[in-house]
Amino acid sequence: MRIVAFIKLMRENRWTIVLSGFLLVIGTMNILLIRQNLKLRALLEQSAPKRLKTGDIVTSFTAHDLAGNTIDVTYGHDSPKRVLLFFSPHCRYSASQFPSWIPIIQNSSASKTEVLLIAMDTEHASEIKNFLGAVNCPPQSKGFKVALIPSNVRDAYKFSMTPTTVVVSNEGVVENAWNGLIDLTQISSRSV
Repeated sequence: MRIVAFIKLMRENRWTIVLSGFLLVIGTMNILLIRQNLKLRALLEQSAPKRLKTGDIVTSFTAHDLAGNTIDVTYGHDSPKRVLLFFSPHCRYSASQFPSWIPIIQNSSASKTEVLLIAMDTEHASEIKNFLGAVNCPPQSKGFKVALIPSNVRDAYKFSMTPTTVVVSNEGVVENAWNGLIDLTQISSRSV
């Protein structure tokens, strides 16, 4: 008797049961997808390049200019505040970034800030000079120095992409860091 009553109940509520089963399957799939998404996000965060953040402390380094002269970048009480502009002459985004960097370079002497255009020491000096001329930033400018850095400095400063803009206090504390293209509205007058 109970079996007959159950079968009759099943026939009367067939659509309710089908819909409930469908919702159970969809709910289970959503839970599995959310779990998979969280695992993938964690893997992406592990493999993401390390980048400088506000408050990081950087160390002094030695580089060379386009003529091969040594540039010592030290931090301490008597050191200037620095803006580090990491670029590559082969990067189209670096070329797009220069219109926003030029005002920083032009205002550096008024703000008593040293601007360093930083490229890898594997770049050719002639390509850098041509690139700087093409972006209206002549390499003989007194508003900045070009510093060619070795890979150990790139690693220490976590320069993983071009362009990168970093503002460092005279004591070597990162005040601001931007990776990728930025515009002047993102850089306040207090930043530089």
